[in-house]
Amino acid sequence: MSIVKFKAFIIGCVLLFGVVPGLFILGIGMYTGGTGPIADCDVLQGSGGEANISGASDTAPSGLTVKDVPISDEQWRNAKVIVNVGIENGLSPRTAGKIAVATAMQEATLRNIPYGYPGSTSVGLFQQIAAWGPYRDRMNPRKSAYMFYFGGQQGQRGLTDVPGWENMSPGDAAQEVQQSGFPDAYDQHMLEAEAIVEAITGGDAGVETAAQYEECIEDLDPMEKFVRAALSFEGESYEWDDPNGSGLIAEAASRAGFTLPDSLSELKSFNGNGEEGVEATYLTTREITDSESLQRGDIVFYSTDDDADPEKVGVELGSGGSNAGTSFRIATYNIHTGLGRLDRVKRAHQIIRDRRIDITGFQELELRDAYQAMASGVGSQYGIYPEPSPRAYRHHLQARAIVYDKTRFELYDSDYIAFDRMKGERPDQPNHIPVIWLRDRATGQEFVVINTHSTAYARFAKERYDAGLAYVAKIKEIRASGLPVFFVGDFNSGYGLRDSINITYGNVRKNLTYCQLTAGDLMRNARDVLEGLDGYCPRNPSEGGGPVDHIYVSPGVQVESFSEIGRAVTTTDHPVLVADVRVPRSASDGLRIGSYNVLGSNHTSDASADRRIKTTARFIEQQKLGVVGLQELRPDQRGALLRLTGYEIFPKQPMYGAGAVSVNSIIWDPSRYELTANGGELVPMKYYFGKQPTDIPRVKLRDIVSGQEFYVTNTHDPAKAQYAELRYLNALAHEQQMDALASQGLPMFFTGDFNSGFGLRSPPNGNVTYEGKRENLTWCIMTRSGTMRNAYDANKGRTGACPERTTRELGQGVIDHVYVSSDVNVKSYEVVRKRTASDHPVVVVEAEFGPGLNGPRDKKWSSTLVTKVEDTVGLEALDTRKVVGVLRLTVTEKPDDVEIVNVSGQWAPPMKKGTYTLPSDGGDYGWRIHPIRGTQDFHNGIDLGAVTGARIYSIGDGKVVKAYYDSCWGNLVIIDHGDHLSMYTHLSSFAIGLSIPGFPVRAGQYIGAVGDTGACSAGSHLHFTVGTSMDILYGEQAGSVDPVPFMRERGITF
Repeated sequence: MSIVKFKAFIIGCVLLFGVVPGLFILGIGMYTGGTGPIADCDVLQGSGGEANISGASDTAPSGLTVKDVPISDEQWRNAKVIVNVGIENGLSPRTAGKIAVATAMQEATLRNIPYGYPGSTSVGLFQQIAAWGPYRDRMNPRKSAYMFYFGGQQGQRGLTDVPGWENMSPGDAAQEVQQSGFPDAYDQHMLEAEAIVEAITGGDAGVETAAQYEECIEDLDPMEKFVRAALSFEGESYEWDDPNGSGLIAEAASRAGFTLPDSLSELKSFNGNGEEGVEATYLTTREITDSESLQRGDIVFYSTDDDADPEKVGVELGSGGSNAGTSFRIATYNIHTGLGRLDRVKRAHQIIRDRRIDITGFQELELRDAYQAMASGVGSQYGIYPEPSPRAYRHHLQARAIVYDKTRFELYDSDYIAFDRMKGERPDQPNHIPVIWLRDRATGQEFVVINTHSTAYARFAKERYDAGLAYVAKIKEIRASGLPVFFVGDFNSGYGLRDSINITYGNVRKNLTYCQLTAGDLMRNARDVLEGLDGYCPRNPSEGGGPVDHIYVSPGVQVESFSEIGRAVTTTDHPVLVADVRVPRSASDGLRIGSYNVLGSNHTSDASADRRIKTTARFIEQQKLGVVGLQELRPDQRGALLRLTGYEIFPKQPMYGAGAVSVNSIIWDPSRYELTANGGELVPMKYYFGKQPTDIPRVKLRDIVSGQEFYVTNTHDPAKAQYAELRYLNALAHEQQMDALASQGLPMFFTGDFNSGFGLRSPPNGNVTYEGKRENLTWCIMTRSGTMRNAYDANKGRTGACPERTTRELGQGVIDHVYVSSDVNVKSYEVVRKRTASDHPVVVVEAEFGPGLNGPRDKKWSSTLVTKVEDTVGLEALDTRKVVGVLRLTVTEKPDDVEIVNVSGQWAPPMKKGTYTLPSDGGDYGWRIHPIRGTQDFHNGIDLGAVTGARIYSIGDGKVVKAYYDSCWGNLVIIDHGDHLSMYTHLSSFAIGLSIPGFPVRAGQYIGAVGDTGACSAGSHLHFTVGTSMDILYGEQAGSVDPVPFMRERGITF
């Protein structure tokens, strides 16, 4: 070969230029194999060729026109190239694609003509003049389309270089690029262009549909395929005939590779299918309640009318009943905005999938092509914030986008930290920092993620310091709500002072972002947590500046692992930091609730009452009571208690006269709990002392940390012997009210001075039991329906109405109680008699409940199902009391019947016979005449023509050397088999795991799918190469081996 190591080879390619480090590559070929839809979750989508075009053939369909003349096959093929170049670089076909096609219609009637206006140098589809680039590039449909979108040489602007092009009229946007003497000529073609784009994309414009979804779940285990297949229909019309969700489940199973009945009754009695490797176990409600938890992929049968028969069925998304608040993998990833960024974005797509990264904060996505490629390529499994919108660009939020696994997490709120300047840009270009609130779909755990990129360079040291102050203020605001916070990013500030580039403001260590964030135990560096370092700025200054990329977590978050993905893998100028984190269960875990008769001020002198209320406040603080039901709290005591504790109270104001409630109140710690909207009510009670009616308070509180809601009711029933019947009647009312409230499906607490204990009382004792019957005790009445239990009994594991007690247990004298609903676990129970400043003991209960706790009434969002929701497929938050039973599947996936001719099983063909066509002229190994230039050129492999999506297999056992996107080769894989290497190029997608260096593969193992990616490919095919050195990457004869005899010697024929 010739000048400047200019490489030429035939790989099923068009004459195009692609870059390999230090080298130029070009390639040519003739394959135009058919294409098929490749779903965007298959990673590295839009990385070349026509892999994203749904069913678009080379023959022009009828009904389309160009300037009112039926479209020709040549025009159709050119339109396909234009649209696909946009898709592969992250641009929407409905906007950018339509503008580009309309422009080519106006300029050259969608024909690639080698001439222009007389005297002009303009040629090609877009009539680009010489200033745009070399003649051969302007005459190349792909190159010219790329230049239209992204600009040419000598400062020629492309569409994406035009500020606000998305918000312009399409014709004006085209004119901004073309600078035509006929500026109004483009709009007249937009309707024709739109019809062409719709035909090319199948009316889909690149958006994945459920029908395509089976292509993107090839690499997953069968049960995960099953769940994701069901999820892929979310938002679509429910197209099956059944009314209960069983049709969806049968369809999802089919897409996952096994068979399930499509009727609810048959599904409920399904006991497995040995031929398909499907085992089935039916779990009853009792088994789920007592010993099991709902798991992802469980088929859940449930009742909609509260009987024992199921009316609906759905697929469980999470792991309801897990003991963890949530755990996930989080990363910070600087893409690097320079040349090659689109390749790095595609690389990032695969890395986050292969490494199972759930949440990633990206930096340096300022340029729209990089951001749009990120947004369009993350796949249906992932969501991105911000979503593409004018607002995202206006505030530069897209530069620091956050990608999250939306099958695991729901984004329910968002905000930003506002910066007028960030990264040293002009004050009129605000750069905001995204803040998102996520909720774990399985456990309900909520948390906050922030992603930043602080200003670099010495001259912006003050800006980095000011940014740190803003970070601290925002995190304090969020932490006050009780939610865990995760803060990732490129902070351009390390562990210690630096003497160059990212110096510290004032050269003072306390001004390091690291020290700002860890002051006051606000946040902790994930690396520090794993190494057991805590406190303020804990690293030794002698360690030096340290890294500038960080993951910070709020106190209480557990860091289970911390690692780096090196620059050699990511090809960026930053390492990628990855942490496995766990938020311990916090769903009302450890709620401490008390029942406290404070001995009202009317019983003693004013001075004594004042002292008592101070003792009361101190007791609440020392016992760490989050919620307290108070009795006898007089109006003159309320203000002092609230000032001393900082708690909130219901009712808000003292009330007097009939129905007075000021003596019965509920208080709570507002830093942990909040009153829900309309969450406070007054419950009428018919009897109080002297048959006076009264109201008792009830509140519906929400745990700020977990989102769990629960009810608290507080009472003070009449004392003295003459009111025995009134106590009995009140108990009946309490029972009726709590049974009715149970229909809300939330945990319930009932505190109070009930003036009724665990045993009978007889005169002259004041609080005698009505009619002297044990069943008339409030304790027995409150527990007989099973809705409520006394906290003492619950702590002992006793159930049923007023269970028998031993003589050594709490006696009949205890009249203050805390009752809990049956879904609450009482971890501890204590009757405190000292230092209460009251004539009553205080009952203190520590309870847990909610999504982390097994029980017949977990919070509704502890089970989230994919099922039929009205007339669509949707997600349903299930009240797990309605669960009738669960079908749990175990599916053993049978290995692919890969054709392995060699008896030893050590070698396998790269593709199955019947899925490819053998090379035509120019597609064989060796020297050949270049189809376009007519000169000799070396082709270092063999081209196997196949439809996009056809499966590719490793030819032998080995380890992955490289698996990445190359601008010419497209998606390529190189595997080291010991004494030889094999290379597979132009793939549409990789199998999971291949981006991990050294990833082991077996002979015959699926490694990816055939595609048409890379600038050097013009048709769907596999370019397969065998060699002895990495020179094969450059198309060299040196180091390459003819793959046909190589494979024949190993028993494999093509």
